[in-house]
Amino acid sequence: MMQEILAEREASGMTCTWDEFLCVELNKDQSFTLYTGRREVLAEASDFHNEDTEEYEIPEEIDGQAVRGVKDDCVVSESVGDFDDATLKLANFDHGAAQAWLIDTDWIEEASAGDVKRLWLSSKVQRERSERIAWSLRNSLGGLAWQ
Repeated sequence: MMQEILAEREASGMTCTWDEFLCVELNKDQSFTLYTGRREVLAEASDFHNEDTEEYEIPEEIDGQAVRGVKDDCVVSESVGDFDDATLKLANFDHGAAQAWLIDTDWIEEASAGDVKRLWLSSKVQRERSERIAWSLRNSLGGLAWQ
């Protein structure tokens, strides 16, 4: 699966803020999924506060996950995951469905259905090109093995 981030925004609750990402993922079956992604909270920054130096000593990895940094006293991951139930999976691009999903999830100010289509098409072209190269390499290597 290949994930692309189309837009970013800051969201907030009563006690904290976080970044949200409009993600488009091209799936193995050539369908694509739209979802709101976030960075995973790996730990509290206070867990890494050195009282002697009064500085934070944040590691590069926590539990095997790369650390992006600190957001609102939370240590967050580099990777962006799907932490929302509002996803849209489509086998083929549907302008109306993409537009309705962007409106329902309040992403319409940051991106249009046309933006999603351009990203979907470019991702699909990249995947098809990679598959053609892999097929060509397999066939050339197979041909060499017989000689």
